[in-house]
Amino acid sequence: MGSKNSVMILADRIARKIIAEQTRARIAISFDGAIIAANKALHMGPGRAAAFSEAYHEAMDWLAEMFISDCDENRDKQLEYAKAKRDELILKIVGPENFAPFDKVYGEACMDELKRLRSMQNMPDLPLKLGDRVYFLIYELEEYGGLQVSEPMKVNGVGYHGFCCSSLADDPDDMTDIYEWSCLGRDAFRTRAEAEAAVAKMKEAGKA
Repeated sequence: MGSKNSVMILADRIARKIIAEQTRARIAISFDGAIIAANKALHMGPGRAAAFSEAYHEAMDWLAEMFISDCDENRDKQLEYAKAKRDELILKIVGPENFAPFDKVYGEACMDELKRLRSMQNMPDLPLKLGDRVYFLIYELEEYGGLQVSEPMKVNGVGYHGFCCSSLADDPDDMTDIYEWSCLGRDAFRTRAEAEAAVAKMKEAGKA
């Protein structure tokens, strides 16, 4: 039983880490493509590349902050203001012949995210907050100690579907793993005492 759970948990964590790494890879590819395009079309060299890189990341931060602010502070779940501001700026830059509105560019993925944001209106208080410590059950083979409790992990991201953690031994802001809320109280615990009690209970029941 413990071995099966170990495989399932490991597979789930690997899958989630792959998704996070793929997202970072897409952002990196997007930036590389922008740098190459600017060099090819505008003959941008090392001097202007540094300024372009800084402006690129500032623009990404500005867009993200605008959409989050519009949703959270303005309670605009349709993001009408943010979408209008984005369209206004892009239209001014590329001109009417090359312009594509927000809904066309972001498509169904955006609508799915909007539905998720709407569902957050009645979201209860989250079980964890940034900076909390979490202890995980580690499923090891018997010769390596069997079921154990991990070192404390730092919560550095929380959301509607789950939370992110990183090892205190690593960069505390590096989100190494993503977990669903359903694992809290099953594979993850708020205190070491709770985790050790879960280990003792599983061993007593012959499940570890």
